[in-house]
Parts: sequence; C-alpha cells; structure tokens
Amino acid sequence: MQNMRFNSEQLFSLLAIYLIGSAVAVDPAQKVGRDAWLAILISLVGGLLLLSLYLGIYKNNPSNSLIKSLQKAWGKYLGGLVGILYVVYCIYIASRVMRDFAELILTIALDNTGLFTISMLMLFLMIYTVMKGFTSFARTVWICFLLSGIIVFILIFSQLLTGFLNFSHLKPILEYGWKPVLKSTFPTTITFPFGESIIFLLLLQHYDQPKNAYKISYLAMIYAGIFLTISTIIHIANLGEIIFKASTFPVLSSVSLINIGDFFTRLESLAVIVFVILGFIKISILFFGAVVGTMEIFNLKDDWLITFLIGIMIIFFSIFTTVSYAQHVYIGLELVPKYLHVPFQIILPLILFVTLKIQNKLSLS
Repeated sequence: MQNMRFNSEQLFSLLAIYLIGSAVAVDPAQKVGRDAWLAILISLVGGLLLLSLYLGIYKNNPSNSLIKSLQKAWGKYLGGLVGILYVVYCIYIASRVMRDFAELILTIALDNTGLFTISMLMLFLMIYTVMKGFTSFARTVWICFLLSGIIVFILIFSQLLTGFLNFSHLKPILEYGWKPVLKSTFPTTITFPFGESIIFLLLLQHYDQPKNAYKISYLAMIYAGIFLTISTIIHIANLGEIIFKASTFPVLSSVSLINIGDFFTRLESLAVIVFVILGFIKISILFFGAVVGTMEIFNLKDDWLITFLIGIMIIFFSIFTTVSYAQHVYIGLELVPKYLHVPFQIILPLILFVTLKIQNKLSLS
C-alpha cells in the first residue's frame, strides 16, 4: 500500500483523536455515576502500562508491523492465523464505532433517515479515504484535530458561562468505596478506549521518526485521558448523577443546556460536527489497519478489492449483529471487554512480547 508515511505531529493527533473517539460519546465509566472521572484517571494509568507493552513490541523491530512480529515469533502459519484474527478484530471494532456514531447522528439531526443510509454514506467516504492513502489522511487528521479543538473549547467555555455547573454533584467521592470504580476500570475502561491503541502496531512501521514513538504516544494518551476526565467532570456537574447515568449520550444532554442570554443556545449542531470528525477518523484508522494487515498476511499488492470487501464487512457487522442500540451498548460495555479486548489487548500482546524477548536473548547467546 503506497503513501503511508506520517510524522510526529500527525501521530499525536491520530492517536489522541482515536482514543477520544467514541469514548466521549459513550462514556465507558457511566455506570459508576459521579465517580466516573476517577475510573477514567485510574484507567489512564493502566492504559499507559499497556502502551508500554505495545511500544516494547514495536521497539523490537520498528520496521515490522504487528503481523510481521507475530509471524517472526510464532511462525508463518500460526502467526498469520493470529494476524487474521487481529484483522477481524479491527473490522468488528470499526463496525461498533460506526454504529455508535450512526445512532448518534440519527438521534440529533437525521431522525427520519434510515440507519443503513447513514452507514453507507459514512462507508463511501471512508473507502475513498483509504484509496487515497494514509499520508493524505494523516495530514487531514492534523487539521481536523485543530478544528475540533477550537469547537470543543467553545462548547466547554459556553457550559462554564451557563451557570448550570454544580461541582457539588461530584460529592461524596467514593460514596460506595473503591469496588465499583475498580470494577469499571478493569476490564471496561482500561480496554475501551486506552487498550484499543494496540491497532497502531499495524501502522507504526510507517512512522518516520521511530525514536520519538514513546514520547509522542505517551503524550497523546495522556492528553486523551485528561480530556475524557475533564469532559466527564463537566457532564456530571451539569447533569447530576441521576441524569448522567440515565442519559444515552451524556455529552449531548450536557451541551443542550447551554443558553447564554436566550441568544447563544442550541449548540448541539457544533457537537455533531465534532462527533462526525471523531467518528470518521477512528473508523478510518481501524479500516486502514484491517486493509494493511490483510495485504501483509496474503502478500497482496492491489488494495481496491480488499478495501471494498472489508467495507462491506464493516457495514454488515454494524447493522445486523444487534437488534437495537440498547443491546449494542450492553454487548460493547459488558461482553466485548471481557471476551475480545482482554485477549487481543492484553493476553496475546504479553505472550508476543515475552516470545520476542526470549528469541532476542537466544539469538544473542
């Protein structure tokens, strides 16, 4: 696949937006209530540990992708089989993110439009993006990062001026002890969103400054974690614990309260712009990961057919794997972290890292 190189600024914006992605819309720690912000902060620490594991695999040979590392450690066939599973994992997570943002757009702006129509429009745009190459996409993401940052600043500043913020909603902290917070932290909030950075091992071999990978990646994850923490604190202070826990999209409920002088109001449209940007970027990164991984496993040169086939799989999983959005959320927060995220984000990378370390020591001896 041609045109895949990207630099440090682009890596920072790619990873930061990828991690914020759907987590800002579907708060993974929402069920903890007023202590959700604390669960996110603790998960950030765990996420940094996972990131260290992933970067340790990358450091073993920066020119190798996750697929090549798997095949080096476990052989061509077993490594290739696990690589195929990672590609399917990419496709499934992309389909879940697509469903999240399609439902959100339906809720806010296009309530008379079908889910399939919105998903297809998103898919066509992402197929075009993949065909244009990752370098062009990374440049666009940097611009979108700056644009969305300005919009988010406007939304946060507007919420501060409305007078609805009541930080007493955050008290008492840890009313029910540490158990609910830690239960939310692992496996849910650590793996979603922080552990999903494992997907970047499919792309980091194209990063043009490998020596800076640690610093830029850590900064991006810390930025994303702090952003999600502040966002959650504002939502709880705005809505109170009961409404925060009951809301399908807490960020929309919070933004809908903005009213400055009965003139500066109804800013949900700005939130929609940010959501569309975040959703498009996160799904596209997963899309790129699936296409690049497939081409490496099967030694393919032409990517247009693979791109279309993967696109079809994403939209199929997005629409037909759950019968309702409530079921979609339940599966995403209760089942996927335990049975998909933990094996693909923790168990397999840890075994891979240990295997590569042992191989390196044996080769040196």
